[in-house]
Amino acid sequence: MNVKDQLFQQIMIGSINLIFTLVAMQLVDRLGRRKAYARRRIVDALWLFSGGIVLFVRFASGITLTFFVLAFIATYATTLAPVTWVLISEIFPSHVRGVAASLATSMLWVACFALGMDSRF
Repeated sequence: MNVKDQLFQQIMIGSINLIFTLVAMQLVDRLGRRKAYARRRIVDALWLFSGGIVLFVRFASGITLTFFVLAFIATYATTLAPVTWVLISEIFPSHVRGVAASLATSMLWVACFALGMDSRF
């Protein structure tokens, strides 16, 4: 894969994430956090399972895998992503909220970094 293709994929991922995050900002308050969080977990699992099957069996093209990845990102951006930030800001009592939210956010970023790390390191 050349650099041009990689940049195009990054633009697609960022665009899908931005568009569906903007959609989520409108939907989370209307539908409620619980509905946004609970119902879409199954959809996320189906997108990831389908992508895993495509990789494991190798019966489809890269475009099919790209579709499953972008569909997962769209679902994630409309459900879990915004709800996580709302929960972090509201879950702690007000007298410890600043420190606790900072610690929770730091741990979230550490976990994201760990997930993104290559297993060879």
